[in-house]
Amino acid sequence: MKTMMMQRRGCSCFGWITWETLPCHKMKRLTSCNMNSSYKESVVYSTKDRWKDIRYRQGNWQDWWVIFSALWSEKMNIMGAFTPHYFLFAYQPKDHFQILGFAQMKPLNKCARKLASVYVYTEYRSNGIGSAIINELLEREKTSLVGFNVVVGIYLTCLSRAESFYNKFGFMKIPADDSSIPWSMKLEYYLGCAVIKLIEPNEQVLIMRCLCPKD
Repeated sequence: MKTMMMQRRGCSCFGWITWETLPCHKMKRLTSCNMNSSYKESVVYSTKDRWKDIRYRQGNWQDWWVIFSALWSEKMNIMGAFTPHYFLFAYQPKDHFQILGFAQMKPLNKCARKLASVYVYTEYRSNGIGSAIINELLEREKTSLVGFNVVVGIYLTCLSRAESFYNKFGFMKIPADDSSIPWSMKLEYYLGCAVIKLIEPNEQVLIMRCLCPKD
């Protein structure tokens, strides 16, 4: 296994990370971190016992290809892949951290954020990891607002078939002409509507919002 592995180190926002190239992939993928890693000590709990100790760290420029290649492989939106807005989630099976997935929480203005690019690697899906990632990012946003008399709207765009999934986290569908929606979200919405008409005419693009902290 060691002979198949190509590693290099680089400085992240919080510490040192390790890159690997796995033999089963033709592209570089960040798969593990050493014990002195930048993954936060706080843990994320998924619905499965095996993944009950998931940790995360903020993305950095070295993660760009990891994120880009994963999104590209799933035909997800690759625009605006500014890595410091991403958070990478991993667990520790032995003496290293194995990446499970990532998501983006992007500031739009002082009172708005965008949740996007929620991604879990294929081999780790159907384990509640995606839900754990969303819950952790929402909780992180709530914690950052403690002591401030402000309500932040967290927005996302999705297809109508995913509406019930995001309802579980407090997101509700809002009309596209709502005055509170940042212009960048409206632009993304209208572009998405144009594209979806061509590839999935029976689907609809939605804008959803979760208020944080909740009332």
